[in-house]
Amino acid sequence: MAARAALQVASDVVDSAARNMASAIFTRRASWLLLSGLSTEAQQLMQDLPFDGQALFAEQTDTKVHGLKDSRTTLKTQELYVPDLEQHQDWQSSLLARASYTATQSRAPGQAGGFHSPAAQQDLAALPPRALVARRHTMESMEPAQITVAVMSTVNTSHIILQYVQNQNLQKQARRRWQRNDESDEDMDTDFSQSTGPGNLDTLVAIGQAHAVEC
Repeated sequence: MAARAALQVASDVVDSAARNMASAIFTRRASWLLLSGLSTEAQQLMQDLPFDGQALFAEQTDTKVHGLKDSRTTLKTQELYVPDLEQHQDWQSSLLARASYTATQSRAPGQAGGFHSPAAQQDLAALPPRALVARRHTMESMEPAQITVAVMSTVNTSHIILQYVQNQNLQKQARRRWQRNDESDEDMDTDFSQSTGPGNLDTLVAIGQAHAVEC
């Protein structure tokens, strides 16, 4: 009986850790995307990039999470609480406010066991609908193995976002130099060739997907 109780406690602890990891990775990835300045379409593409499943930490955690009795519902217990935003169309947001949303369990406000404080609801009410970058249908369709390896995906996502933003900035600088100096089309092509990578977002997404598969 004591051994069974200890095993149950250990399973609950690991399950709680898995939920925390899932919440952390989606929160950090969404914050990266919100602060990147990319368009909504680009953010959605980046949000769906595959995960790096070859990380040592992820592999070790997968072995534990798969043994849980309710492991297949780990992500289903997570979602972002989204208040009624239709009455808050005249919101004023800053970068910090847009990135500070709260991941909570899928309980209605005020329900027993929930943790939706009035202060948290007030902060979330100031956010625009597009700032809550969480796709619940994607989260529910993920397997437990994807939950844990998601922790390592932030590095890949951040690298691709940074490469894309740097490339766009270099192209803007090249355009401004071309306009000021009235350069020829041939010189303009030379400026663009000095960027750090391809300018096509689809190409960058393909690079990220190929990297995750090869790993």
